[in-house]
Amino acid sequence: MDYVKCIKVLLKNGANIKALDDFSKTPYQTAMQHKRKESAKCLKSAEIIRAAGKNPQELQGLLEETSTKDITPTCFDDALIEACHRGNFDAACMLLVFGAKKIKESACISIRNGHYKISALLLLCYAALQGNVNVLEALLDKSLDCYEWLQMFVDESVPIGTVVENIRESLKNIEDYTSIAIKLPDLGNSVTVLKDLLVNTSCRVKEKK
Repeated sequence: MDYVKCIKVLLKNGANIKALDDFSKTPYQTAMQHKRKESAKCLKSAEIIRAAGKNPQELQGLLEETSTKDITPTCFDDALIEACHRGNFDAACMLLVFGAKKIKESACISIRNGHYKISALLLLCYAALQGNVNVLEALLDKSLDCYEWLQMFVDESVPIGTVVENIRESLKNIEDYTSIAIKLPDLGNSVTVLKDLLVNTSCRVKEKK
């Protein structure tokens, strides 16, 4: 029997992931007890994804106590997408720092749903990871003179002018975004990108050096 498939179907149909059995154990605890590792990964990942949409504090605890070997390979990406659907900025920040990679898809979702604070963060991170210095600087100085680049994140349901206006407004507090972008695990050693981010990050000169 494919237990993981059954679990996914149950979760999709509203099963309570925190339900307790007659021994006061959650489904995850039961899976661990019976050494059902793949089932346990599926359940722990589902906890993280749901917390990303609803409870940033719970998400932080889950991320800090969970090893990547104990979750599914797509867990952080799926959680980031959920955070973008729900407009959970704090969750998006945490997931990016922990290595979520589906940034382009998540940016499209956040723009489509009107969550422009998250959109601004994701666009900045995407440009930084791509090493696209020209776009990064256009975002950092809020000129947004990068319409062609932005177009790939926007579908026909949202006018590009509306997107630009809202992203520019969101970027007024640029330090909210650069402080996250600077922590991206895949940022690498691009001196120019790091310099551009650091100049716009709120920290002491000694820390920047």
